Amino acid sequence: MLLFIAFATSAAAKAHSPFTLVSSEKKTIKAADVVAIEKGQTPGARSGTQLAFTQSDIRLVIFTGPEDDMLSYRIQGMRNPTLVVPAGVTMRILFVNVDGEMRHDVRFAHMQPPFDVAPAIDESAGSTRLTAKAEDGAIQAEEIVIKANSNGQYVYFCSVRTHAQGGMWGNIAVGVQPGADVKPPEKTEHVHSADEDHDHPNAKPATSPTPSGHEGHVMPKATPTPSGHEGHTMPKATPTPSAHDGHATPAASPTPHAHGGDAMDHSKSMSSTVDINDPMNREGSGTAWLPDSTPMHAYTRMYKDGGMLMLMGSAFLRYTQVGSTRDISASGKGGRARVDAPNMFMAMYSRPLSSKSQLGLRVMASLDPVTQRGYGYPLLYQSGELFKGEPIH
Repeated sequence: MLLFIAFATSAAAKAHSPFTLVSSEKKTIKAADVVAIEKGQTPGARSGTQLAFTQSDIRLVIFTGPEDDMLSYRIQGMRNPTLVVPAGVTMRILFVNVDGEMRHDVRFAHMQPPFDVAPAIDESAGSTRLTAKAEDGAIQAEEIVIKANSNGQYVYFCSVRTHAQGGMWGNIAVGVQPGADVKPPEKTEHVHSADEDHDHPNAKPATSPTPSGHEGHVMPKATPTPSGHEGHTMPKATPTPSAHDGHATPAASPTPHAHGGDAMDHSKSMSSTVDINDPMNREGSGTAWLPDSTPMHAYTRMYKDGGMLMLMGSAFLRYTQVGSTRDISASGKGGRARVDAPNMFMAMYSRPLSSKSQLGLRVMASLDPVTQRGYGYPLLYQSGELFKGEPIH
């Protein structure tokens, strides 16, 4: 009996859910609506890195971080503030993903850093993962209503792989004052990983009551410019990370992540298909090792399972005429004047199997047997050493 009681107590402690998701509703907004949306918030009292509230029912707008600080949140212009709220608070939160490249969510749970690579979300409450900002500028948002069930010090975080580890989290104190040692995470530089945007193995479809609890909250239709968005810079519109169809990605770039352009450098964070410890941008044909000064450009396609396909190739139409009388034929075939087309094609595919292993496939091929017809290449000015006093061509 004592063993059963101890087991039940342990299970109850492990299954602690300090927050309940009351309702949720997905929305699509425009960049011009951002300023007007922020005006509907419940203002908090700022003190250092803390944002305190005394109301039992508060409204918040949570944005993802700006382009140079993507793994962070912005709440009333503050970066990952420590939220101090009263016991039993009801929070009506509009979560807005203004990131132009990555999916994000916001979850509330009883956890403490350091976070796992993929934090568990079973006992958390929050939004679903919202896709990145679309090419037409449409921004994904989700309005959630969360009720605090117990007092204590908790966290809000992004459950996408490596994001919480990278600093996308903050503290929330419910009915208590945060300790002096409670501080927000520091800004870090983010490097994309191959399996970053995998769905969490424990993720479940969002099921919640109808959004009838959104009392009086109407998405504004005003269109002021987004330049007034306090503490936040709207990133440029780029394709979603799951739709890299056909853009050319250089295999080396000056920064570890090129978030500002229209193409994202995935190969910096992808592992080589030959050696998982080397980045993809180092890989060439055979055993070649490419320096940063000679990037290899390729068609890149990313998949939701973390897989990446890279295709590249080249072909040249060439005319060569050799003016000497020497025989450059192959077995009597192929004259001194030829039209040919040297060409090559290379494909590489990799997919993570675990945190320390991956599957890597690659092939290099050429249509030279067809275009050259077995005659070889007539090369100008090619010579070697002497044989019996005569140059070897």
